[in-house]
Amino acid sequence: MTVAIQAALVGGALSGLVVLIGVVLAERLRRAGERRRQLERACSIVALRLPVVLLYWSEHPPDARRTETNSEGWHHLQAVLAALTEIEELTRGGRGNAGRINKVAVELDARMFAAQVRAGAGACF
Repeated sequence: MTVAIQAALVGGALSGLVVLIGVVLAERLRRAGERRRQLERACSIVALRLPVVLLYWSEHPPDARRTETNSEGWHHLQAVLAALTEIEELTRGGRGNAGRINKVAVELDARMFAAQVRAGAGACF
């Protein structure tokens, strides 16, 4: 085997490796972008619906049923709980910002449970 053939084989192997690395990195970046979009959507649900849930747990709720099953408050509560669960799953085991977001989501979930118990709305978690 001549040097030219060996060089062609090595060059072909290296270019194949570069293409493989590029495909793997592109897929990881796509997954990270999708995870970020899911996280932003879940956080916006919590930010928009949590005040409504707290309103239903107040002394003068807009609906006497508060957050009982199939009331309007119950639907808001279920959306917030689902979004918090999604946030916790997306950030579980993360470092840096993901870890801090997970910690806040878990704490918010616990505070919501305590507020619901204090309001006497019953625990439907």
